[in-house]
Amino acid sequence: METENPVINKMLDELRVERPDLWPLVQQWLETPPCLHLIHFLTSSPHQSLTLADLASDLGHSEEEVQMALSCLMMQGIVIRLELPEVGVTFYRLTDQEPEREIVSYFQSWCRRWREQLEAANQLLGRGWHWDEKQKWVNDHNDCDGG
Repeated sequence: METENPVINKMLDELRVERPDLWPLVQQWLETPPCLHLIHFLTSSPHQSLTLADLASDLGHSEEEVQMALSCLMMQGIVIRLELPEVGVTFYRLTDQEPEREIVSYFQSWCRRWREQLEAANQLLGRGWHWDEKQKWVNDHNDCDGG
């Protein structure tokens, strides 16, 4: 996967080099729209089991999109399905399998590291991520040219 943005390319190249075993999985996550949202959401509560409808509602995606992401993640062993046929309910959650949990943990750390680097660069340039109109005025009047 290549983009026109050199920063994104550097991020992805780092991942390809550091974890070539992880790269094919991440490529699928990037190509399946809500996969990344689903991974981040499920890792925030790794032992919580939710239905498809709950996940779609919480993520703000359609059930069809979430089902596609779940299918991808189940094929990779990242997510497991827990069926309760007696009541006709199916739940989904992150797997307890250590190799897959390590993959998700590494990916989360990689995301966190890049977010921190981007935030530090943004702070160095004089603007934080949360930029309101008052901040815009202050920054516009304190630019590098002394204006």
